[in-house]
Amino acid sequence: MLLHPGAVPGAGLRHPGRPGTPEEVATVIAFLAMPAASHIVGEMTEVNGGRLML
Repeated sequence: MLLHPGAVPGAGLRHPGRPGTPEEVATVIAFLAMPAASHIVGEMTEVNGGRLML
């Protein structure tokens, strides 16, 4: 279910209004490969620039 932009305060203001770059996606992948992310398991991580708020 998608929420209306007004349902989450500030949700409509968080996306950059442009497509993401490969470097931005790579940053997320690099973080998930770090030991600091060792407790993140079984999650679906969407890198969508804030366009979808679930």
